[in-house]
This record gives sequence, C-alpha cells and structure tokens, in this order.
Amino acid sequence: MLETQAPNRFSIFHRGPSKGPDFEAWREGICRGFCRLDVGPADQDYIDCHNEFAQVNSIAVATPKGGSARFARTRDLLTDGCDDLVLISATRGTVRVTQRNKAIGLTVGQMCLTEMNVVGAADLTRSGGFTTARFPRRLLLQVAPMAETQLARPLGHDHTAGDGFAGILAHCAWFSASSLLSLSRTLFKVKPTRALPPSRDSHPPVFPSLPPHPPGSGRIVGQSPANR
Repeated sequence: MLETQAPNRFSIFHRGPSKGPDFEAWREGICRGFCRLDVGPADQDYIDCHNEFAQVNSIAVATPKGGSARFARTRDLLTDGCDDLVLISATRGTVRVTQRNKAIGLTVGQMCLTEMNVVGAADLTRSGGFTTARFPRRLLLQVAPMAETQLARPLGHDHTAGDGFAGILAHCAWFSASSLLSLSRTLFKVKPTRALPPSRDSHPPVFPSLPPHPPGSGRIVGQSPANR
C-alpha cells in the first residue's frame, strides 16, 4: 500500500526563442521533473510555457500552461528503457497527441493513455492545453489490469471521476498516490469513445487559477523544502 505523503513540487517557465542558456535550463528542468523528453516549440521557433510538477512515491504529475511547446519521446530517447504509462487529459480546446504514426485528437474532458516506450508527442498550443500523470506501468496495471487495451485512443469518463482527476492534474494539488490510483481504476472501467469536434457552445470546466509566475525565464520558481 502506498502511504500518503506531501509531494515534491516545483515549477519552471520559459518565454522566448528555442535556443540559448535559459531555454536549455528549462528543457533540463522538464527532464528532471517529469522524464526524458525532447522539448521544443509547437509554433514557429518560440516557446511560451509555464510547467508545474508534483511527484509522490513513483507517480509524477505535470501541468504545462501557455501557448507554444511540444513534448516528445523521440526514437533516440527510447534507449533509456522507460516504459511508463502517461495519462494525458485535455483541459482546454483541442489537443493533438501522437503515438507511433497515429494522431489522436482530444477535446475538453477527454483523456488518452500513452506509452513512453514508443515514439510520441503532445502539443501545447494557444488552441489547446492539457495535463499529464506518469505511472510506472506495473503499478497502474495492478489497479487497472485492462488499461493496456485502451492505449492511444480517446477515453470517455464519468463526471465524478473526470472532475476529480482533472482537478488534481490541472493544479498539481497536494494529493496521495492512492487517490490518483483510485481515480485511474474508475476511469479504466469506462469504454473508449470517439473523439468529437469541439462544440461552439462547449466550455472547459472552471478551476481556480494557478498563482502568477514572476517575470523572467527558465527559472525554478518553487520547490519543496526537502529539495532546496
């Protein structure tokens, strides 16, 4: 059983060109906070992204906010042997996720379970935002044995489970590993649904906004006392 504990939390951000020391420091912070990723711009050659991270036990939660960033697992990175599963939840607009040669479109309220041991990417753009949770494969399969049958496809979810998971992911709130796993177990009991185009009348759920980050670029703006 996983014990509840306060997560390690920190945030980093970068607004500017996708080159230079600030950009490299931001990329390095993402790899340290979540996993090894090839990070670059989603639009032109400019990064606009503020990342919040939280980790408890072996589960990592990451929330990117902004208008331009692409997070990818490239073929070169697959040599690290990581086969974790990552649940991506669309919280704003339309989000494009790729796994191998397959593109998955997610709208607000939909999720997609992806693998770290295949080539893939997720784009943060002005028209779409998302949140993620990374689970060790063995751990997630212990509580949701059928999860691998729902890889790389849009997932529906009931209102209660969705609100709980989205709230945790969107804000990197103080959470327990057991609460995330409980919500995952509920989620993977639901059958996959087809991705639908966004409705003009649909609106994303309203959550309290994150505190504003200070001016600057590529800096760690918050960290748990244990890791200072």
